[in-house]
Amino acid sequence: CGVINTATVAVVVNAKPTLTASSNSPLCEGNPLQLTATTNGTTYIWTGPNAYTSSQQNPTIATASVSNSGNYTVLVSNANSCTAAQTVSVTVNPCTGIDPIANETGMSIVQDANNQFYLIMDGNGGEVSVNIYNIAGTKMSSAVVAGTNRKELNTQALSPGMYFVQVNSSERTITKKIIITR
Repeated sequence: CGVINTATVAVVVNAKPTLTASSNSPLCEGNPLQLTATTNGTTYIWTGPNAYTSSQQNPTIATASVSNSGNYTVLVSNANSCTAAQTVSVTVNPCTGIDPIANETGMSIVQDANNQFYLIMDGNGGEVSVNIYNIAGTKMSSAVVAGTNRKELNTQALSPGMYFVQVNSSERTITKKIIITR
């Protein structure tokens, strides 16, 4: 019937950019919220609650508030105009912190930047018992502390939430509220 013509066509399939989006959530209100896009992309568009937008790869909201909680999505493009997107959920808690136990007892409870709690004592070598209770009054952990001036409270196995630390010395019993976030 005739001559069959053939042709060769070169097809280039460009790869999408790789992307892993993350944040330092959960965090306490007033701390910086850090969004991170680990990628080989070249342009970035972050969107989020309260009409938030940023074209930075790793933007920071300097002073986060509870209203900054929600989903943040990053759209990444590469040099070939291929895109990838990922969403991260952010929780900003209204952490109230804790007040130190009265200085007159020579004890205080403090929280560090990693949300770890410590019992600080005046170092007089006295013995105290430390109990942590959940909001229902169930004892979650206990320890006896003596002869030290700094004791890390065992909160690693506790779920996020409100707890009460009770410190018993020969002089008195003191209870303080702590809030655990992760």
